[in-house]
Amino acid sequence: MPQVKTEQDFELFPAGPATVQLVSVEEREMDKFDKSGKELRWLWNFKKDPASETECLTVFTRDRYGNSRATLTILLDMLVPGITKDEAGALDTNTLVGSWYETLVKHS
Repeated sequence: MPQVKTEQDFELFPAGPATVQLVSVEEREMDKFDKSGKELRWLWNFKKDPASETECLTVFTRDRYGNSRATLTILLDMLVPGITKDEAGALDTNTLVGSWYETLVKHS
């Protein structure tokens, strides 16, 4: 039977409680999970130390807010407690860049 080999060429962000700063939100066209084409994704980049090139925590979302199971909805509800759909629709993500947040990092 073939043996699966894995390599990890980056260090995982440490699991556990952390205080992180949102350093950027990038828009990127990426392959769909089923490889049937491309779709727009947002990459929310957080760091413990903004000057560090390591220990970056990135959250991938789509650009749709509203569905309670959507990653963007879950993330924005945590970053901006009480946000409404109208507020989310008018949100300039740059206004969140530079803000600090308390989080709990888990690895699955």
